[in-house]
Amino acid sequence: MTPAASRPLGKRLGFAVEYALLRVGVAAISLLPIDRRIAAVGRVGEMLVPRVPALRRRAMANLDLALPGTPPERQEEILREMGNNFGRLLMEYGLLTELMREPERVHLDGPGLQAIRASQAAGRGAIIVSAHFGNWESIRMGLKHAGIECGMIYRAFNNPHFDTLVRGRMLAAGEPVMVKGRKGMRAFVEHLSHGGVALILVDQKQTGAPRLPFMGIPAETVPAAAQLALRHKIPMVPAFGRRLEDGQSFDVTLEAPIEGADALERMVTVNARISDWIRRYPGQWLWLHHRWR
Repeated sequence: MTPAASRPLGKRLGFAVEYALLRVGVAAISLLPIDRRIAAVGRVGEMLVPRVPALRRRAMANLDLALPGTPPERQEEILREMGNNFGRLLMEYGLLTELMREPERVHLDGPGLQAIRASQAAGRGAIIVSAHFGNWESIRMGLKHAGIECGMIYRAFNNPHFDTLVRGRMLAAGEPVMVKGRKGMRAFVEHLSHGGVALILVDQKQTGAPRLPFMGIPAETVPAAAQLALRHKIPMVPAFGRRLEDGQSFDVTLEAPIEGADALERMVTVNARISDWIRRYPGQWLWLHHRWR
């Protein structure tokens, strides 16, 4: 991430204005009940995201590539669903502390939960791998309600003001919270080596990483999660926090741990699991990344 002070003045001013508008908007609806606030920002996202030219072009290009043959009306529906989910997600980040007081919002299930508990009982940790799907923070929320502290390593948000705000709230769902980069990865490895559990999102490209199938298309995929799981002899558990039809609650599935002697083989399986969820619920994946470029 580019240090804030070294960014061009115009970019810094843009981020400041963007953040100020966000705070004004949040303040304007702060008296509404939590569910209505989340729904309101979801509707804003549903209206705006498909209409911002750069975002629309990127999402449509990804849809054409990954889901060829999708009728135009279905593509529009997916874009609206994605925008709604994205808006809700942003609001939920700001409300993580409050949402943690409502454990009934998250239903946690799947064979991966038993695998994590068994690993912890043996004095070891676990790596949770997921994607920008649904609300990935619901995974850590559900685990914390189940008595499992789950940290996270994440890529910092582009807007540094928003990133600072969100990072403080992310601690409510589990600690530690680490930022991707050399320092963050060292902390991530240390956390795992001491028996910790942590979540990492693995669906973004990194230039130079091995090109492995993702939605059936070669995509640069970082194998670090699988390498660390093999090195520390801990389970690597795919997890997905699907937003339910009410828009306010989540079904978190902890799948069976990924097996295999080779890190790349494991990441091929991870990509396949993620792809399955995207195909089933395409409106819940963030189609805005340059995943295949």
